[in-house]
Amino acid sequence: MPTTLEATAELIPLGEAAEHIPSKPKPHRSAVWRWAVQGLWIDGRVVKLRSRKVGGRRYTTLADIETFLTACDQSPDQTGAAT
Repeated sequence: MPTTLEATAELIPLGEAAEHIPSKPKPHRSAVWRWAVQGLWIDGRVVKLRSRKVGGRRYTTLADIETFLTACDQSPDQTGAAT
């Protein structure tokens, strides 16, 4: 039985996630993979693209991509982190 998230959100393979990021040029799929596995250092903190493994493949959702992009845009003052 699928979890609530998987039942309501369409899972996107990480290899296709770059197509859903609103930028030109599109990031390479290896960059998206790196964001999910290692994260991205921004202002002294690590921001990761949320993903999950299903059947040996890694997936994300449109909501997870939006959350990641929003977190990347926030300065430490907006997140409540001390400077």
